[in-house]
Amino acid sequence: MSKKSKIITGLGAASTLAAATDFFLCRTLFDQTLNRKKLKKGKQLSLADADLNDEQKTRRHKELLLCKKWIQNVAVDKVSVESEDGLQLVGMIYPSHDHTSHRWAFVLHDYACTKEDMRTVARAFHEQGYHVLTPDARAHGESEGSLISLGWNERKDLLRWIDAVLEMDSQAEIVLYGISMGADTILFCPQEKLPAAVRCIIEDGGYTSVYDILSWQMTHYYKMPPFPILDSMGVLVKQKMNFGIRKASALPKMEKAVLPTLFLHGEKDVHVPCDMAFRLYDACQSAKDLYIVENSGHRANMYEQPKAYYQKIFHFLDEHMK
Repeated sequence: MSKKSKIITGLGAASTLAAATDFFLCRTLFDQTLNRKKLKKGKQLSLADADLNDEQKTRRHKELLLCKKWIQNVAVDKVSVESEDGLQLVGMIYPSHDHTSHRWAFVLHDYACTKEDMRTVARAFHEQGYHVLTPDARAHGESEGSLISLGWNERKDLLRWIDAVLEMDSQAEIVLYGISMGADTILFCPQEKLPAAVRCIIEDGGYTSVYDILSWQMTHYYKMPPFPILDSMGVLVKQKMNFGIRKASALPKMEKAVLPTLFLHGEKDVHVPCDMAFRLYDACQSAKDLYIVENSGHRANMYEQPKAYYQKIFHFLDEHMK
């Protein structure tokens, strides 16, 4: 074999090895982060982690004890809807003690969480007289589904839940509240096409796009450069879930926003950087407010400054749901 042929053969082998490595890493990342059946504890996106210091853990423990007492004294209805692609999605409704109330709060959980994880927030809304719906996202909790799209396909499921509640209460006035993936499930919705019953949005810890959050996670959690693996993963996402991770962005939606939106974010959130909150807020064209919680990490805001956190939320709602 000539020297030139050996070089060509070597380059070909190197290219094949690089492609195989890229595919392996891409497939591994996809399975460990977006495939429900192959998720392993400690291997998900770091979005699954709540950053709580000792004081915040103490406050959460107290909140959970209050929730246990609360849950014993409220009615709870298990409900379900069918997704656009035929999945059974399960949720819980906590009817208001005020049977004349038409105010509803949809409380959406984060990645790798469940509806039960949202009981502390559900209790806060319920005590303000709201009917509260806490659904399990697809591929989470009791809901069917094997793949997680970080809010993009989940946004269509949210529309099903809205329709279901409007069938129960045609006069419903709905607040959409979500944390991180739950927040983006809301932010990804085209607001101009939502029913008039949806009145306000409260988002906590949302990210700008699926690509941006995966890129951040790869860089800061997996310690890997996003290119070329993330682009290859994007091809796999397109094949499996029929959307592009670059196009799955909340920023264009914010540029057409019509609903009053409160943006909440932890100053020290290392899983969804605080900069994303500023970008979302700046892009938003509707009535808006921004509350950055000092010394707070991911999913910790309601435990860092609980009184101020809920005061901010309900003051915003009082102002915009008159």
